[in-house]
Amino acid sequence: MDRSGKLPDKINNSGRRIQHPELEDEVYKRYEDRQKASKPTREFDLQRMAIAVAAERGVTGFKASKGWVGDFRQRRGLVLRVTTKIGRKFAQTEGDKIQEEFFLHRIFKAVFINNPHPYLIMNMDQTSVRLQNTYKKTLSPKGAKEVRVVQPPGDPECLTVCLTISANGWKFPASVVFKGNKKTGKQSPRILNKLEIPENVRIFSTHSGWWNSAFDRFWIKETFDERHDGGTLIRDRAPAHGSFENVGVNFPFKSYLRKSYHLWRDNCTAVTKSGYLKKPSRQDFIKFVSEAWEKIKVSTIENSFVGARIMPEPLYMLASQEEILDSPDDLERSFECSFSSVEDSFSEE
Repeated sequence: MDRSGKLPDKINNSGRRIQHPELEDEVYKRYEDRQKASKPTREFDLQRMAIAVAAERGVTGFKASKGWVGDFRQRRGLVLRVTTKIGRKFAQTEGDKIQEEFFLHRIFKAVFINNPHPYLIMNMDQTSVRLQNTYKKTLSPKGAKEVRVVQPPGDPECLTVCLTISANGWKFPASVVFKGNKKTGKQSPRILNKLEIPENVRIFSTHSGWWNSAFDRFWIKETFDERHDGGTLIRDRAPAHGSFENVGVNFPFKSYLRKSYHLWRDNCTAVTKSGYLKKPSRQDFIKFVSEAWEKIKVSTIENSFVGARIMPEPLYMLASQEEILDSPDDLERSFECSFSSVEDSFSEE
């Protein structure tokens, strides 16, 4: 099979000649059209397309059986995979394109004309992560009728983690938002005093556990303190995030997070009084986040800025904070402009 998915010799893997090569070519062409349209495709979709093509071309006696589908998949190199990304739009609208151009214009002015130090070019992004972060697949003997694993009961709890980075590869402590008290929205001192919080993690809480506009303003003041010339903060939901921190940083972060949960599950034997496996504690989750954030490399962060066209090239020679600023306190003077659709929601409480 060549790169286009065609079989030049029209011979299958067993050496037998394919009965309807033109039909298979047309089915594969329609499959490619579905791929371009980002439509999910299952085996019964191949059967429907094959039966339709057979009817259109007057092919009689063709049933598009499961055996044919299996052979077709093998010949064309098609495998059933877990979806790795779910989009919300088919393509950019005119408004999206205008917004992106405006964003890039602001970036050009803030980064290339003002020319701040790479440490002062920052990006923040909130991401929702699951406390019970399981893998969707597990190894199993071929032909097994049941594949059973034991996980903690209940729906997986979602928590918010904010990751903030600088163009020189510097990582700010990861901000974890827990669900707080119903009245105050805060964690009780009794709980906080029991937690061991690593240096690369900060703990916050809100009523819902989500990152809302009121908490957004609070977080900015807590993190940056003052607004002076020289710095740029790119906010969540800015146009560059699609190929920026979401892909460049969040994806490996979540992969490391899932692995940390998997290793925790390997060693977890504690059960409740009813015999159910205990869920990870807040302390466990803080450890998961700390380990995952620690594994994100400087080069990964720098390359994400380059991939988003915010920096022209990685800055591997400026990786350590000591080489960047005379004092870490200079960060307080690093906040000048912030632009994102988050700003439009500041009036919402």
